[in-house]
Amino acid sequence: MFVEAGCYALIALGLNIQWGYAGLFNVGVMGFIAAGAATSMIATYPPNPDFWNSNGPQMLLGALVRLVLGGLMIFLANRSDRIGAGPKLRALLIAIAIAMTWIMVTAAVNPMAAEIEGKATWMGGFGLPVFAGWLLAAIVAGFIAWFVGKVCLGLRSDYLAIATLGFAQIIKTFLKNADWLTKGTLTVSPLPWPVPKPEDGEFLLARSLYLAIVAVLIVVIYLALQRAYH
Repeated sequence: MFVEAGCYALIALGLNIQWGYAGLFNVGVMGFIAAGAATSMIATYPPNPDFWNSNGPQMLLGALVRLVLGGLMIFLANRSDRIGAGPKLRALLIAIAIAMTWIMVTAAVNPMAAEIEGKATWMGGFGLPVFAGWLLAAIVAGFIAWFVGKVCLGLRSDYLAIATLGFAQIIKTFLKNADWLTKGTLTVSPLPWPVPKPEDGEFLLARSLYLAIVAVLIVVIYLALQRAYH
C-alpha cells in the first residue's frame, strides 16, 4: 500500500508543476501515465518466443516505417509556409498529410494485429532491466506531453482541459484495444520488479526495498523542483 501511495505522490508532484506553478489545467496527465506505464511494461516484460517466430516483427517494423514517414510528411506540411504556402494551402497540406498517414499506418497495422493475435496472442516485451524501462517510460511520456503542449498550449481554461482530456482518452482507448501490444483489458501480470520479488525471499523485505526506491525518487524529484522554482 505504501508503494502505491508513493507512486501517487510522484503523480501529485507532476500535477503541482502544471496546476500549481504553471497554472495550466491539464487533465491529460492520465494519458501520459498510461503511455509511460505501457512503455515500461513492454520494455521490461520477458520476450514472447511465439511473436519472434512469426511474421510479426517484420510487419511491426513496416508499420513503424510508415508511421515515421507519415510524421515526416506532417512535419514538412507544417513548415510549408516557409516556402511561400499561404495559411489555407498550409492547412490543406497538413490535412492531406494526416489523412495519408492514417491510411498508410492503418493498412499496415490491421493485418499486423491479426497476425500477432492469431499466432502469438500478443507481442510480449524486450526483457530490459526495470530501471531502463522506467527511463524509457519517462522519455515516451515526456515526448507525448511535449507534442500535446505544442498543440494545446495556445488554449486557455476550459478549452485546454477539453483538448488535453481528448488526447488522454485517445491514448487510453488505443492501449485498451491494442490486444496485440498490451493484451488490452486482460492486462499483463506479474510485472517485473526492480528488487527481488516476494516469492524469491521475504515479502516484507521485498516491499520495503521497493518502498525505499520510491521514497528516494520522491525526495530527488521534490528537491529538483524546489531548486528549479525557488
